[in-house]
Amino acid sequence: MICFDFDGTLTTRNSFLLLLLDAGGWQNFAVNLLKESFSLVLTGLGLKSKSAMKEQLFGRFFHRWSEEKFASLCDYSAKKNKHILRPEMMQRIDDALAKDEKVVVVTSSAEQWVKAYLNEYPQVEIIGTVLDVYQGQLSGRFKSPNCVGMEKVRRLQELYPDKKEYYLSVFGDSKDDIELLDLADEGHFVGK
Repeated sequence: MICFDFDGTLTTRNSFLLLLLDAGGWQNFAVNLLKESFSLVLTGLGLKSKSAMKEQLFGRFFHRWSEEKFASLCDYSAKKNKHILRPEMMQRIDDALAKDEKVVVVTSSAEQWVKAYLNEYPQVEIIGTVLDVYQGQLSGRFKSPNCVGMEKVRRLQELYPDKKEYYLSVFGDSKDDIELLDLADEGHFVGK
């Protein structure tokens, strides 16, 4: 099995920020970030977790969006920003699939927009942060914990519990991937 992180590993830029920009343009992006500036400062100082800040930003931008509207945005943003996918990493996916290896992306990004970026790879399994939806609308909250650190390991092992049954190769790029890299039989830290 070969496992990849998404942002920074398969991509050259942060897809979440691009999604926020695509949700309403620069002016909407700036206004919403300004409204969250105090929380952003707390996060920068380490007084608020990055996961809590990400969920707060997600809610600021997408609370009460319909699933259909959000799916359309994900498709639009991925199509517009496909150039951020790293060709060398996509080649690794192509090579693994050609050998009939299991390919899994384990990411803190929401599954919807990662699937939009990887729509040409339906055989790639995506494990990401799950969004909370109520009566067809996004609540603005995460249904699952943000998929970082040990949560990446937990979610992967939930689907593939018997580590003795597979050889695990992992590609990651940040401290959020360390636990998954530690689990791997073969770990690769992707430099910027």
